[in-house]
Amino acid sequence: MQLQDIHLRDPFVLPDGGKYYMYGTAKVTRKDNATVMTVYVSDDLFDWQPIETVLKIPDGFWGTQDYWAPDVFLYRDRYYMLITLGAPGRKRGTQILVADSPTGDFTPLTDGPITPPDRQCLDATLYFENGTPYLVYSWEWLETGSGKLVLVQLSDDLTHTVGGESILLSAAESGISACLQGEYEGKTVNGYVTDAPLVYKTESGKYLLMWSTFSQSGYSIAIAESDTLRGVYRHREVLFDRDGGHAMLFKDYFGTHYISFHSPNDDVERPTFLPIEETDNMLRLTA
Repeated sequence: MQLQDIHLRDPFVLPDGGKYYMYGTAKVTRKDNATVMTVYVSDDLFDWQPIETVLKIPDGFWGTQDYWAPDVFLYRDRYYMLITLGAPGRKRGTQILVADSPTGDFTPLTDGPITPPDRQCLDATLYFENGTPYLVYSWEWLETGSGKLVLVQLSDDLTHTVGGESILLSAAESGISACLQGEYEGKTVNGYVTDAPLVYKTESGKYLLMWSTFSQSGYSIAIAESDTLRGVYRHREVLFDRDGGHAMLFKDYFGTHYISFHSPNDDVERPTFLPIEETDNMLRLTA
């Protein structure tokens, strides 16, 4: 099937072994006592084949719903999936699963989420610097009013956090987020959205924070910058404001860098790939 025929939110592309594996938020099913999701595999980024991927979630496990925004990384010869889960009576959080293949079977690395269980969190991903793993995640606006993007170091085996956290950005102070209304725990709340954080280090050593929010133009992808990894990130520019977001970056086998995101942000969303490059300490679309 062609990319435009795939119904998928939050597309994440992992190049591995000469192929491309695309994960994202889609319907999951139960099959043979396992949770099954679809991963799309391609040789060329144009034609894709759906493959059933098994998540072996044990009975009684804390996360029973949502299954949002899976990001998959090859790390120390294994494949680690960070996926946002929820459950009645539990705060939403991101769980790390692990497998020996990019198509599973994926099993929980730990008994609970890697994000703080006392916070409503989502969209956690990994960033590596000098071999050290870091977790970057969104502390959800429904709970905090102003969504926050948080960074914390992880242990080498990715099972727990190390040291203190850093608040990189607060949506209400970003200068671009519009105030939205939602419902949380049976109450109407107002606030500012942070989705899908991603840290990128430029060739000159500047740190860029890519994230998604609702601006006056609708769902958008923004970039903030800092001179240090744990610094306060200041808004630099809006990269895309045409009703698309939840972005990630990947490089194809010919050396071209792409941004991947879903658009439009409604029930007919499709994965979108656009070429992107670093220019003057900034990421810019080239098409």
